[in-house]
Amino acid sequence: MPNKGFPTLLSASILVAILFCTTPSFAAIPLYEFIVESQLLGTRKLYVSDNIARIDCPREGLTIITKKPFNRVTCFNVSSKRICEADTAAAVKDFRTLGVLMAEAGEVIIQWKPAGKEKVQGIPCEAYKAKVIHTEARPNKADEADWRKYWVRKDVEVPKSLGDILAAAVGAPNIPGIPQRLEHFGSENDFDVPFLTRSNIETKKKTLKVIISTKSKKRISVTEKFFEIPKGFKVRKDFKKVILNRGGMDSLKDAGLSPGFLFESK
Repeated sequence: MPNKGFPTLLSASILVAILFCTTPSFAAIPLYEFIVESQLLGTRKLYVSDNIARIDCPREGLTIITKKPFNRVTCFNVSSKRICEADTAAAVKDFRTLGVLMAEAGEVIIQWKPAGKEKVQGIPCEAYKAKVIHTEARPNKADEADWRKYWVRKDVEVPKSLGDILAAAVGAPNIPGIPQRLEHFGSENDFDVPFLTRSNIETKKKTLKVIISTKSKKRISVTEKFFEIPKGFKVRKDFKKVILNRGGMDSLKDAGLSPGFLFESK
């Protein structure tokens, strides 16, 4: 007796094959995830691969996506439903000009110099020292003993254009790369103290302050959907209107942030 179920099974197999072939594939994208904590800006999540990167700023509801060669960025804000595409250099300038992120702008001049290769918590880094010089705009804040030290990770290399936007987004100095740690001390000599013994050291004018610290780094995989640009958002030409979740300088003021808040002296 003929097997009447055979055609049904064959048809089902063909249908499954057709569905499998027509279903869109989401190839896994391997990347590094960095969780960066800033005393001033809150948490920043960096997702970095060779060809694409994403930066999440939860407090602002902000996401930045950039693709190789990393000369353009797309920025969207889920809070205000606004979106903007801009040249990377222009975006970095807007970030820093606002004073939301650490900048060499307006109130201060920051003079950086290399300090050699160092390990911070076992992470190979390039170290830098910086002298913060207050301009004539704030003569009452002038303080020659205003120094910082910054460590950039060397276990992950990124192109300069990508490093610029990563540094700006986490509020790091204008030294491209993945930030590991940023410390604030009263004088240059304080940084000669061994790293592990500095936590309770006080100078005559200031106490050690950890401004930025990378809390974790791990290798993960995501799908292409992770980098999709949302639809239906309002397009804005002014990048600052997207960076700030309520738009304009008013929200910067409401949040208690100003270009000077990063550089206050005790």
